[in-house]
Amino acid sequence: MPEVHEDVVNVKLAEILSSDFGIDARAERVSGRRRPDIRCYYKGLIIGIEASYDRSDAERDAEERIKQGLADIAFALWIKQRLRDIAEAELTETIRNSKFSVKVFVPLDIGGTLLQFLERKIAKSVEPATGWFEDIDLPTIKIIVENSTSIMIREEEVQKLIEEMKHRFNEFINTLEGLDKKGVIRERLYENLYKLYGLSIAEAKEPDVAFGHAALSILLSTVFYEHIRDVYPELKGVKEYAESYGPIEGLKNALENLLKIDYRAAVELTVEILKTLPPGISPRVRDLLDFAIRIAYNKSLLRRDFAGRVYHEITGDIALKKGFATFYTEVPAAYLLATLAISTLLGLDEKSPHNLTHGEARKIIDRVSSVRIGDFACGSGTLLTASYSALMHNATMLKFYYNLEDVNLENISRKLIEEGIYGIDALRYASQITAINLALLGPSTIGKENVYTIYLGYIPKKKQAWLGSLELLNNSTKVGGLLAYIEAGLKDVAERVTVDGSGGEFSIPTHLNMLIMNPPFTRPTYRGKKPLEAERAFFGFIANKKIREVLSRRYKEELKKVSDELSKIAINAVDHELRDAPNEMRSIIMGKGDVKLRQYLNIGLAGEALPFIHLAYKCVSEQDVIAFVLPRAVLAGISWFLARTLLASKFHLKYIIVSSDPRNGYNFSEGADLSETLLIAKRTDEHDPSEETVFVILTKKPKTALEGLLTANSILEAKRKEILQFSQEGIEFIMKIVDRKTLVKHIDNWNRFVAIPEPTLSDYVFKLFTEGKITLGEIEISIPLAKLGNILNTVYVERKRGQKCKREHEEHWYRCSSVLRILHKSFCLPLPSTNWNRRRV
Repeated sequence: MPEVHEDVVNVKLAEILSSDFGIDARAERVSGRRRPDIRCYYKGLIIGIEASYDRSDAERDAEERIKQGLADIAFALWIKQRLRDIAEAELTETIRNSKFSVKVFVPLDIGGTLLQFLERKIAKSVEPATGWFEDIDLPTIKIIVENSTSIMIREEEVQKLIEEMKHRFNEFINTLEGLDKKGVIRERLYENLYKLYGLSIAEAKEPDVAFGHAALSILLSTVFYEHIRDVYPELKGVKEYAESYGPIEGLKNALENLLKIDYRAAVELTVEILKTLPPGISPRVRDLLDFAIRIAYNKSLLRRDFAGRVYHEITGDIALKKGFATFYTEVPAAYLLATLAISTLLGLDEKSPHNLTHGEARKIIDRVSSVRIGDFACGSGTLLTASYSALMHNATMLKFYYNLEDVNLENISRKLIEEGIYGIDALRYASQITAINLALLGPSTIGKENVYTIYLGYIPKKKQAWLGSLELLNNSTKVGGLLAYIEAGLKDVAERVTVDGSGGEFSIPTHLNMLIMNPPFTRPTYRGKKPLEAERAFFGFIANKKIREVLSRRYKEELKKVSDELSKIAINAVDHELRDAPNEMRSIIMGKGDVKLRQYLNIGLAGEALPFIHLAYKCVSEQDVIAFVLPRAVLAGISWFLARTLLASKFHLKYIIVSSDPRNGYNFSEGADLSETLLIAKRTDEHDPSEETVFVILTKKPKTALEGLLTANSILEAKRKEILQFSQEGIEFIMKIVDRKTLVKHIDNWNRFVAIPEPTLSDYVFKLFTEGKITLGEIEISIPLAKLGNILNTVYVERKRGQKCKREHEEHWYRCSSVLRILHKSFCLPLPSTNWNRRRV
């Protein structure tokens, strides 16, 4: 039977992309004797799709289309399944359900920004922007099209712009410092910063901090003004104002005109800052305006959360990371975490979305439109926007596969943003960026958003300390009312932040279906670079020592409550959910353990992230989901033991993901230099012995949002097919599936399951660890566990001192050298070998 010609496949693909996904896709014959291809017109770009039964032919044609100037971006689409000559209706359905491989090509000589490239229309050479994405369905091709603008802006270009921005900021800071000999401007700016953060920040009185935040405020408000003025024709451009009145007065006039419409939270602070600036800084302000205007009209950068990147880069540089621990989630990691978490919430991690009934598909879409998702440390909103994208992807996919024509995706999108997504942050600027980012994603008719600021700080008049989102630990329904009572009219302590800037009553649901967070990791910290030990304290970034002490006492009181509640949960779980825990651990929980081991019940060194886990537990119910970015210490740290008992007793721990990618890092947060883990769990009060936890070691960390999404889908597919080692271009991971009994048995250290990124060696080590023996070839070596602990402890001490090991220790060391070395570095032995409980990755 003859094959369906590629021309016909192209026409069908274009029809499906247009009718089902709303992409302006056209199959047409381009100039000369070239075969028909598909042209997609998307956000001012021409995206060429070259489909072929031959992989090399698809690649070659995609490259040619860019070289010929016929496409801004080109997809090589390999039709893996050769389609036979079949009836028209059957052909359409076959193509709709087919899997393809896709590779993206972009022009090599993109200089500067995408906007500059589009203006020049120059494309002389080409390079692959991605590797081959294997087994991709049409809904995912839609996502690749939607990510095309960000694909064209390579990370190198984004970083180049960030470096340019930093250079302009430094020039602004240096010039203003030279003009402010007596510190008058700095003091006035500090007063404005106090309003911004709601607390006294020690470093804010330093010139680079105060002046740096002034530059940041000018930049972000200008970007927002230029973005939003498209909706209001009566507003002139910032450049026009600057030419008429000068850069400082011009921007102030522009923002004041915007304030007449509203948008107070976005621009009010900047207006106050501009009033304090001297005329001599005008050239530097003009530089900032020019840069901001370039960014505002570059939609690709806005889609890459450039505003959030700017905010976090600058905030980190000027020392607030130390106080607020404001690391924000890397975009690829956010999409990986959110995609897995949403699939878990919708039940699509256990059952493939391709194997549902029509009724099941419709029920899941209804659930998408009604879910309530929160992030109580939302930063710039990366995790919330990733969750929104994952929800909409699932709704789009199910509508497509099950022909649910009556499903209105725009209504679902609007309902999610207006009623389904809740964000809280301690910094008003961060909350505002979250609101803006969500508004950029949704339909233009968004009426409201649910993004709030609850400040972390101290209210002097009422002598009241506030702990930000952790206030919700007590009673989330009363936070707004309590604030109103305590403040007695003092505004802006807890407020709704929306894209239009209007305030409103603080109101979040008492129950959320999913809570996704990268909580602050703050531990006892300090001010200055080399403090005395006595100066170390919680909230060390607060200038006033007495205020810092009041806030610290309040935090420790709440921490004690959390510790007591976690201990009660653990005690109640000992004879039920945790009955398979080791006897030593059960003794510790019941308060019968050795005095030296009581440290397992101390959560003080775990930092603020642990109370946020407890808060998440209180906010979700049966079958709801929590998803966290956490320090890897959560898997093995002594101070995290009660957190592990909570997760093991009240949740089905679904996924734990770590990175073992030395090139791209072991972290999932921008700028973090610690190892981290992604954790997803589903709340359950009744455990099934068949529960399984999937541990994933990423040997290649995803580098783009698209790779993050595809990595999550690959993990789900590998789990269904029990593929424990997965490798495709750009996506590599190792998976270990652990049953519930084993998980609880090793509750002292879950790092054992992900310590070694090599399956065979991992199995060897785990057998040696659990059984005290190992088989190397035909030789079986038995080492009693207690003796192994003594050997490793002695080797550790001797090697640390630079001493040569004793012969009996050397014999064991060299007989199982690689295995023992990994045990030494990565595993901690079970009790009572207490020294080894503290040694971990």
